[in-house]
Amino acid sequence: MPTIDQLLAEMAIRELHVKYADAVWRKDFVAFGNCFAEDCEWRIGGMLMRGRGEIVRTFEGIVSHFNRILLTFRTPIVELGQGTASARTYVNEMTARKDGGPSTALGLYFERFVDEGDQWRFKWRLWQTLYRGNADLSGIFFDNTDFGTPPKMPDWDTPLRTIPGSRGKAAARAPTRRALFANRIPAIESRRCLRHSVVEIHDQRRRFIEFEEVAILRQHVDEDGVPSQSSEPRSLPVAGPREGIHG
Repeated sequence: MPTIDQLLAEMAIRELHVKYADAVWRKDFVAFGNCFAEDCEWRIGGMLMRGRGEIVRTFEGIVSHFNRILLTFRTPIVELGQGTASARTYVNEMTARKDGGPSTALGLYFERFVDEGDQWRFKWRLWQTLYRGNADLSGIFFDNTDFGTPPKMPDWDTPLRTIPGSRGKAAARAPTRRALFANRIPAIESRRCLRHSVVEIHDQRRRFIEFEEVAILRQHVDEDGVPSQSSEPRSLPVAGPREGIHG
């Protein structure tokens, strides 16, 4: 049974996550910076940022590549200390990139928090990318270091090589544009062949109709080139059930 202090701490962490997500969506750099302690450390995407100032400057550069970023934090698994807390939280990230790149990421945040009186703030953060790609989960899943069952946490000095995207990390990589196109070639060729087949059918049907019209016209003309006195043309043979254009 959680204690009152644990419930209050979890509520405060949830509120911090909501304030953080709101600041990211609105690109409010002042509100964003206020979510971090002055001496916070943040490990994400192979980068290590130290201090609120560096974190905000880096964030300003990152969001310049996006139209919008929407973060949805799941329920944090909180471990309460004395004026501190730690948690792991799964996160959905939906982005509208200016270059039209992947729009969805799933990740896991390991975080340490500190109660600074007016509010709780981030003291230490480590982000693990679990998935990147389209919303239908057809993209790339990444292998990550397993830090154990909650409430176990990474060490404060966890090396960056445990984070996908770090230099030298042999992690799964997103396919190149050429590779993605190569995977689509069979489907493209199938559609192309189908279009050609449809065009060929229409061409042959048009030629058949023209032939039929000429044949009917000839029935009204005798061998000397004089129009026939008969007004009723002879019937053309009717194709059987397995005959026709492709019979």
